[in-house]
Amino acid sequence: MGELGPQAEDLHRQLGYDIARQPIDCVWAVGPMSSLAARTVQEKSEHPVKISCYPNTDSACVGVEADIKEGDLILIKGSRAAGLEQIVTQLTNNQQPATNNQ
Repeated sequence: MGELGPQAEDLHRQLGYDIARQPIDCVWAVGPMSSLAARTVQEKSEHPVKISCYPNTDSACVGVEADIKEGDLILIKGSRAAGLEQIVTQLTNNQQPATNNQ
């Protein structure tokens, strides 16, 4: 979404509105445009949503892992320019391997 040009703010607000209509518990936002979407979620959601905003991917990598618990379903959405694949790599590398009791 980093390549949206002049429509970026409106589209991020719309994304926040769409997210607010879903039964979610937490939003992690990385960067200023994503923070705009997160603020919209906070304003429009009819239920409590924990919002965490990070200025960049490095700071998000430190913060998000503390919020995750076993069984959580996580959707990571962002432009390639944001480098959010770093978060995916960190989270998948830190998972405990499944045991195979055969």
